[in-house]
Amino acid sequence: MGRHADHATVYVFELIDGNALTVVSCAFIALMFAVGWRHLRKERNHLAALNSYILLKYRLGHRIALESVARDVVEDITRVEEADEPARRQTHMEALWKRAVRLEGSVDFWGDLLQKLGLLGTVVGLGVALLQKQTSANDLLAPLSLAVWTTVIGLLGSIAISWKFGRDIDVEVDTHEEHLKEWQNALAARDPDGFAGRPALGAERGAGVAS
Repeated sequence: MGRHADHATVYVFELIDGNALTVVSCAFIALMFAVGWRHLRKERNHLAALNSYILLKYRLGHRIALESVARDVVEDITRVEEADEPARRQTHMEALWKRAVRLEGSVDFWGDLLQKLGLLGTVVGLGVALLQKQTSANDLLAPLSLAVWTTVIGLLGSIAISWKFGRDIDVEVDTHEEHLKEWQNALAARDPDGFAGRPALGAERGAGVAS
């Protein structure tokens, strides 16, 4: 049992000495970066398409063919415009608003996750460096490369996501708030009794974030 444990320990150290663990750790961070980038881009494009539809139809009065709109956006539009009850229509609009508000938090989530994954690589690299019996300064280079490069990759990924999506999504969410109010007012004019007593969308933005 002890011999197997020793062999496993030697194998782990050899893996680190060969920089394989560094490559695997950086590859995992890069994978998480790609997943986060894809998620944020998809949600931002969905929000932008919905904003464009509301702007063109309800604020500028243009006729918009749903065939020209993305399928997932069409589903959201249909749920609102073809709801059989005003209360259900309002519920769908509130769900759209909460989805937009959560998107702001998603930028912070992915940025923080990449930084923490990089920090995890730092802790593991330094821990391994301290556990090994070092004979020279050169023996520390392999585990320290794990610490340095995972941190660099994590920080670069976090910066890239904040730079690409941070301000852009904030603007889209602010625009979405105004457009949803316009949409709500247009539907309320069609059925005033159905919207009586319902709160305005975005009135409690902080509550939306918390939910």
